[in-house]
Amino acid sequence: MSSCFSVLSLLLLVLVFCNGDSFQIPKDDVDELLKLRSSICYAAEKAGVPSALLAGIISRVSGAGRMLNENGYGQHGYGVMQIAEKHGADTKFGPFSRDHILQGAQILHDLMHSIHEKHPGIMMDQQFRGGILAYRVGVENLRPPDLIHSDMPEQQYANDILRRTSFFEQQGFGRKECTNIQHEDL
Repeated sequence: MSSCFSVLSLLLLVLVFCNGDSFQIPKDDVDELLKLRSSICYAAEKAGVPSALLAGIISRVSGAGRMLNENGYGQHGYGVMQIAEKHGADTKFGPFSRDHILQGAQILHDLMHSIHEKHPGIMMDQQFRGGILAYRVGVENLRPPDLIHSDMPEQQYANDILRRTSFFEQQGFGRKECTNIQHEDL
């Protein structure tokens, strides 16, 4: 999986330096995500996905939980990971819980693997984008052009998450920082 992390890092650099539109993370997202950092790092390690990517998704889809109603639902699903019914959202887990975040991380990992299986000729960065897009619209709704053309609305969603991922990698959600976090307290 270390090659996946290096491909993701390269993809993030390209996005940061080649995509000139302004980008700003709400400070509230950072504060809320830091409260979830141990759970995010745990889930990332168990599922084999970058913790900063999980933080980027949580920031984008639920405003780090600020956009959830009192029952833990948001516009597109349940919990901070906004797991949709089509992905089997398990509401027995609390919307901010480690188990919920782990379920979302595992779904993301499985979707990235499905993208690779369905489109074996695509590049690793397209698998990351494809996994992010499939998390939102389902793997069955993606075609190879969706994974390649960056001017499509779906790609703007993926680009936003990847920019957030780059930001959160510098905010304590990098691989090195997560390695130092103890998970016994969970």
